Amino acid sequence: MERCTKLSNGILIVHQSSSGVVSTTYAKTGGSTISAQLGYSRSGTSRYAGAVSIASGQTKSATWSLSASAYCTSTIGLLTYSGGSYQTPASHC
Repeated sequence: MERCTKLSNGILIVHQSSSGVVSTTYAKTGGSTISAQLGYSRSGTSRYAGAVSIASGQTKSATWSLSASAYCTSTIGLLTYSGGSYQTPASHC
């Protein structure tokens, strides 16, 4: 399952696999380099990976291994940096 949202300088994607792996990806298509954290939110709890530098033309991802029972639960991809916070629509079955 995958959902995405188009931002002014890229695309933010959340992906869930049937094995319980969640990944959030940001493909940056323009603008200046940012230091950002990718994360996800599920069942009211948010979790973020460490900050990464993302330049125009780069794609960065963060991945988390959850239990297989997490599959089909509503999960939102998150991006936060000094310029603001963004999220994807919820992915679910």
